[in-house]
Amino acid sequence: MEEDLPELSDDDLAAAESGEEESGEPPVASDPASSKAASSADDIEEADLGDDDDFDFLTGTDEASTKLDLARAYVEMGDVDGARDILEEVALEGNEEQKAEAQDLLKNLS
Repeated sequence: MEEDLPELSDDDLAAAESGEEESGEPPVASDPASSKAASSADDIEEADLGDDDDFDFLTGTDEASTKLDLARAYVEMGDVDGARDILEEVALEGNEEQKAEAQDLLKNLS
């Protein structure tokens, strides 16, 4: 099923091309026309964003446990030095179980 599309006049083409500069390049962010859109983001008041912390998802996480997981991933990737740095942090900051696990992993890296 073929539909007849309307013919575009020269005026229609000129209007469509008016969005581009005479060089045929599309507008860039520094152009006055495109800066109007960016300025609307500057009009947002911080109070309008709300009181919710963007990092609420981290509440209740065990940082040392996360570091142990990260250190294991580093070992799997072959980054022994990165793993060692993280494990040393866990050995200082973690609970007794995490400290013991960090020490065991450090011994296995040597």
